[in-house]
Amino acid sequence: MTLIKNTTEVKSHVNINLNFDWESIDPFVKQAERQYIKSVIGKKLYDAWSSVDPIPEYQKEVYDLFVEASANLSMLKYIPQGNVVVSDNGIQNNSNEYTKPAEWWQVRDLQRAYESNGLTAIDEALKLMEDNEDSFSDWIGTDGYTVFKEIYTNKTQDFQRYFNINNSRRTFLSLRPYLLESQEQIFNWIDNSTIETIKNKETPEAIQAFKYMQAAQVNFTVSKAASSGVFLLKSNGMFTRSEESSLSNTKIDKLSEEELIRLKNERITSGEEYLKKVKSLLLANPDIFPDFTNGARSSSVSTFINTKSIVSF
Repeated sequence: MTLIKNTTEVKSHVNINLNFDWESIDPFVKQAERQYIKSVIGKKLYDAWSSVDPIPEYQKEVYDLFVEASANLSMLKYIPQGNVVVSDNGIQNNSNEYTKPAEWWQVRDLQRAYESNGLTAIDEALKLMEDNEDSFSDWIGTDGYTVFKEIYTNKTQDFQRYFNINNSRRTFLSLRPYLLESQEQIFNWIDNSTIETIKNKETPEAIQAFKYMQAAQVNFTVSKAASSGVFLLKSNGMFTRSEESSLSNTKIDKLSEEELIRLKNERITSGEEYLKKVKSLLLANPDIFPDFTNGARSSSVSTFINTKSIVSF
C-alpha cells in the first residue's frame, strides 16, 4: 500500500496527460515513498496512512503535504525511464510521428521542479509535525524522528537562515554529517542539563540561546564542508555538485582557492562570535541555567578545524 493510489491523486499535484496510465508510475510511487517518506515518518505511521482508514482531521494537513511530496518525487523517479521503451529489440525512445521527446533542458528543468516541490512539501510537513508532536505519537521514537531531532539545526529553513543553500533539502541532507560532527565538537563545553534546558525552549533566554547555537553550528558546518571538496561553493551560496548543471545559467563562477580560504576563516570567526554570545547569555541567567553557572563548563573548545583559528573564548 502507498499514500498515492491512483493517477487522480497524482494529477491533483502535478501536470500530467489525461491518458497517463497508473501502471506506468506505480513502481516509482513505491520507490519514492519508501526512500523519502517512509524513512522519515516511520513504518507504523506510514502503514496507517497507507491503509483505507480515514486520516484523522488533526493529521490531514500533514498527510496532504506528504501526498504532494509523493506525487512530485514519484514523477522525479519516473522521468529517466518514462521516455524510453525496453523490449527484446533493445532500448528505444518512446515517440511516434505525432510526438517527440522533450529537449534535455526541458527534462532537466522539470526534474528540478519535481524535486524542489517534493522536498519542500516534506520540509513543511516535518515542521508541522514538530510543532504538534502530541498529534503524531507514532512518529516519536522512530529512527526518522531521532534523525530529525538530534541535530540542533534540523530543518532546511533553519540552515538557510544563516547561509544560502538555495532552500535545497538535498544540500541540507548532504550536510548532515558535517552538522553532527560540528555539533559534537563545538558544544562539548556545555553540560547536558543546560543543553536540555536550552532545547526545551521554555523561556525567551533559552530560545535565544538555541538560535545562537544554530547560528554557530551553521557557520562551523559551512567552514568544514568548504574544506571537504564535496560541495560546490559559489558567490551566491553552497550546493551539492550534482546541482551544478542546474546552476549553469546563473553566470556565477565558483570561488577561487583564495576566496574559499577567506570564506572558511570568516565562517569560523562568525561561529566563534555566536559561541561567545551563548556563553554570555548562560552566565547572565544563573536562575535559568543553574548547572552551567555552577561550573559545569570549560573555558575553551578543542581545535575545530585545521586553520589559523582555535575555538576559544
